Amino acid sequence: MLPNCTIALAAILLLSYKSYGSAAVAGTGLILLLGGLSMLLGVYPVVGIILLIVFLLGVSFQIHSFWKVDDAQMKQIDMINFTKNMALVGALLMFLLLPHPWPMSLGIG
Repeated sequence: MLPNCTIALAAILLLSYKSYGSAAVAGTGLILLLGGLSMLLGVYPVVGIILLIVFLLGVSFQIHSFWKVDDAQMKQIDMINFTKNMALVGALLMFLLLPHPWPMSLGIG
């Protein structure tokens, strides 16, 4: 069973990019999986952090572009998600400052 955020992202992408929707969902899912596992296991964590930052920046500026929306409620929702993603990018940048390898990591990379 897919999480609700994955289903919502798939629906948004399919509506926004009709011909590239399923490929975009698969590609972003792979980026999230590789980036998350990389950080969780400590295997090439810098690469994983960069993958997650690329994903968040792409999603933020493409999907949550609140400055293009006219409806006030949708604009607020997109602005909240945009600023949340920017906060996550900041947190990921802070992870780059941690000494490597991490204490509980596999120590690869």
